[in-house]
Amino acid sequence: MILSIARKELKSMFASPMGWIILGIMQLFIGSYFTLSFNQYFEIIHLAGQLPMQIGMTQFMCEGIFDTASILFLFTIPLVSMRLISDELKNQTMTFLISAPISVSEIIFGKLIALLVYHSILIIVMTIMVVCLSVWVELDYGLLILNAIGLWLFMAALSAVGLFFSSQTQYAVIAGFLTFLTGAFFILIDKLIGQSNWVSVLSIINHYRNFSHGLIHSDSLVFFTIFISFFVFMAIHQLHIKRVLGH
Repeated sequence: MILSIARKELKSMFASPMGWIILGIMQLFIGSYFTLSFNQYFEIIHLAGQLPMQIGMTQFMCEGIFDTASILFLFTIPLVSMRLISDELKNQTMTFLISAPISVSEIIFGKLIALLVYHSILIIVMTIMVVCLSVWVELDYGLLILNAIGLWLFMAALSAVGLFFSSQTQYAVIAGFLTFLTGAFFILIDKLIGQSNWVSVLSIINHYRNFSHGLIHSDSLVFFTIFISFFVFMAIHQLHIKRVLGH
């Protein structure tokens, strides 16, 4: 049932022009930055009179396009996630869905999987773009894979936030705005509150950068697991309340 819901949501995303437009705009930005970073790297190498370095090329390109994608996700994930549940609440179709012989957890996980698959398409394309550079230089595939994993976890965290707020209101714009504000808060928390140990622990971007620097920290894995689980649980709890109240 989870996969059926996920397929339904994915079909809905790609049936709408907005779904294709968002992916197209993101790919346009990423592709442009990829080309720019590629040219800049070889200009730097040429001026320095050195041969391309294995880690240097991979790190330079990943920092360019993956960091750019993380910024874009802050804007696109609220746009895609805000209607997942809000529209069903507004159109009162959620009443029929939660009264069906399926669990609330299946509904939430199905919609979450659809959201993750949708944005994973861009991450896969980005990774392939960097892999294509192996024609010219030797790449550090370990660093590339960690960048992709880090960005995927970053995306999954924001997606969970978006799903939660979409379950809170029937107004999609409000859900999207709250998702953007919450995502921006956890990204800029160091600058908003000040740097300290506990603030750094709550910073999504700091945990993402551990992966982008080629490091696997257990605390970052635990953070993303807890962060995603919390917002998914809250979304499930919210729908469960609606089912009990018959809304």
